[in-house]
Amino acid sequence: MKIAVPHTENVEVEIDEFKQKDITFTYLERLFNWDREYFIEDGRVKKKRICYSSHSFEMYDLVRLANEEDIYAEKLFNKIKHK
Repeated sequence: MKIAVPHTENVEVEIDEFKQKDITFTYLERLFNWDREYFIEDGRVKKKRICYSSHSFEMYDLVRLANEEDIYAEKLFNKIKHK
């Protein structure tokens, strides 16, 4: 991906695939009110959280009930992640 900006001389920036995905995720997170760590389970949007004590363990926080937009966002994020 290259970005050119008008200036007295052309300036080009090359962005690798990892950074392109990060830019895409950042934009889509704002657009869909979604976090790249969210997932849908049993009709609910959840987020995994790692807790630390004498040992580490996982907890799952309920974010909200899933709606159509959440289902679409999850599919879109998964498609981008696994490309």
